[in-house]
Amino acid sequence: MKKLIVSGDDFGLHSSINEAIEEGFQKGILTSASLVVNGEAVDEAIRIAKRNPGLGIGLHLTLIEEKSLTHSKFLAPRGVLPSNHNQLAKDILLSKVPIEEVLAEVDAQFSFIKEKVKNLTHLDSHRHMHMLPKIWSAVTKLAKKYDVNKIRYVDVPFFDYRKDQIFKDIIATGFKFLKIFRKRIIAPNRFIGFMESGNWNEDKFVGFLDKLKTGIWEVGMHPGNSDKALNLKFPNWNSYFAYSFSWENELKTLTSAKVKKELKESDIKLINYGDI
Repeated sequence: MKKLIVSGDDFGLHSSINEAIEEGFQKGILTSASLVVNGEAVDEAIRIAKRNPGLGIGLHLTLIEEKSLTHSKFLAPRGVLPSNHNQLAKDILLSKVPIEEVLAEVDAQFSFIKEKVKNLTHLDSHRHMHMLPKIWSAVTKLAKKYDVNKIRYVDVPFFDYRKDQIFKDIIATGFKFLKIFRKRIIAPNRFIGFMESGNWNEDKFVGFLDKLKTGIWEVGMHPGNSDKALNLKFPNWNSYFAYSFSWENELKTLTSAKVKKELKESDIKLINYGDI
């Protein structure tokens, strides 16, 4: 049987994202949302989660751009996490940022969400930082402490590789190799959304559904109801990609009648991490 988790990332970063996630769940195909506990709109997101108990909630571990929940000399000396995820990854790898400081921040974010959210289903992260070797080890240890045994694994199917994104292709291949050594992972079989984050439309999504084979899949999306407001809040996001990042198009995809029709005709069951 084909099963699909449709995830909305960045829940709690902004009210526009929060509103879109609730709409995507109530009127569309969204089944899961990943909460940024250090985001500016986290309190609103928690209220939305409480009034939508069927929505699976994950911890969207965030080690960049937002405020830090801990005091640290190297990770967030001014109380704000680093702005560049690539630089942070290098600094952790080279021990310029001690892994103990990362552990403390991860612990604080776990503690926060476990206290506030009753339907916590899994862990993932902003910019997929949890997939990096040193961070992976730290995160999986703390996940056991907080009784979280399901984690997003970025295992991209080969049909989603891109000729114009060789660097991402190499990273995705590396993640596949590391999976051999990362035992006892409870996760979907494949993840879609690494290559073209923020670039979904209904035709592209229908094409993706046509390629699904038996198993559990996850698609990561970034819905929002105002590209204007979110581009003001995150002006650098478009510079990360070779395309225009559109939160609005992702929300339209989630609520598309064409997409819903294709899901029904393809006999694909929508689930969240709690159903794995």
